[in-house]
Amino acid sequence: MRQELALALVEPGEALLDVGCGRGAVAAALSPRFRRVHGVDGDAEQLEAAAARGISVLRVDLDLEPLPFPDASFDAVVCLEVVEHVRDPAELTREAARVLRAGGRLYLSTPNIRFAGYLRRLVLGGRFPHTSDDPRGWQGGHVHFFTFTDVEELLRPRGFGDVRHHGLTPPRIRGSMPFRAVERTLGERLAREFLTVGIFTVATRGPGPLPSPARPSRELRSA
Repeated sequence: MRQELALALVEPGEALLDVGCGRGAVAAALSPRFRRVHGVDGDAEQLEAAAARGISVLRVDLDLEPLPFPDASFDAVVCLEVVEHVRDPAELTREAARVLRAGGRLYLSTPNIRFAGYLRRLVLGGRFPHTSDDPRGWQGGHVHFFTFTDVEELLRPRGFGDVRHHGLTPPRIRGSMPFRAVERTLGERLAREFLTVGIFTVATRGPGPLPSPARPSRELRSA
């Protein structure tokens, strides 16, 4: 769903960066819209697959390194199901703002911890919800959990002005009578808050300065 929404929403431009590009499927699908397409990831094997799709790739540890690009390098940054994996989401989104030109857009997705199915598991089952089916580690490697409000509060202080949210809901659920009935009862916004399994946000880079880095530079860390 997030990939389909990215293909529907990402606007064309000069340069695209896919942060956490994996095997490069999304970047490759979007490549006809841009003259330059770059991807970064920490997995060398997946980067090989992305490079085979024609993506210009670099291996980057997003927990330790800044994005290896100058300021204002890109018209669009795609960051799908990545922010919940990194130790410092604030620094990741600040870096995304830094490499975006003014008016450029960040396309970010993450699970919605406020989804009613997750809350039911927590309240009735007494178990913390699993927001990932990935078998790698606990919670599929997820170390942070977000609501729509959390995402907005993450982005606005880090250079993003216009922040627009979309909910990710499987078509079989969204088209069902119970979903439509709840949407009519609660309204579109509350239905989005509680009935969507994922958050897809489009945020526009504002013209103002960035906040100071949340962590020391690579030179200081290596000294």
